[in-house]
Amino acid sequence: MNNRSFFRTISFALGFILVTSCSASPKNTDILEYGYNGTVKSVKSITYHNLDQKNDEWLIDEAKIGNIKTMTFNEEGNIIKARNTYPEYPEDIETTFFQFEDGRKSSFYTLNINNDTIEKGVYKWISDSEYTYSSVSISGRKIKSSSRLNTNSRDISGGYAFTEGDSTLYSNSYVNTINKNNLITEIHFKNELTHEKNIFSMTYSDFDLQGNPLKVEMVDQKTGLLDNLSIREFHYYK
Repeated sequence: MNNRSFFRTISFALGFILVTSCSASPKNTDILEYGYNGTVKSVKSITYHNLDQKNDEWLIDEAKIGNIKTMTFNEEGNIIKARNTYPEYPEDIETTFFQFEDGRKSSFYTLNINNDTIEKGVYKWISDSEYTYSSVSISGRKIKSSSRLNTNSRDISGGYAFTEGDSTLYSNSYVNTINKNNLITEIHFKNELTHEKNIFSMTYSDFDLQGNPLKVEMVDQKTGLLDNLSIREFHYYK
């Protein structure tokens, strides 16, 4: 796997828990699973990597943007579209559209900048609080994942694997620690290939009037280094 593919795979893996979601039942919504407040219409997240720090503040550097993700929700609170761009690879614009069945997301397809389909995926529900997800890209890369939700529809544990042919490129399991405000405070990762374990701490700041955090820091507890910082912009239905 080349460096470009590796970067995108790792970015997906670390962001999967925070930005991949599926509503647990018709009465629940994707907004609940994300832990968002209010009638969210869209969320734009700019994720930075390898930032420098000064006086306990991370210095925002536009040259260190890993990806920009914009999620669009319907008025019922479920995601209908997600758009990803990667400044280092400006030709890589990916737009995902979600399809529903009986009030739950059942499948999706992703288009590239030329409107060609580059990936398709399906969701399978085991219960109201557990589902699996699988997808296949045009390159043959496959993703399989599983997630469990708590009584507040938040993702509490699961796992995912990336494969190409007979090779498993990446495989992780995770357990989330969630506080009383429905925010993930720690992510406990285990690499299922090497059995290495990592814990990442999540810190939130700059909350808007709806109580949604506009700045999210993800720090590796073992090294104390910043893994990524996300700056968010929320828009709401009136």
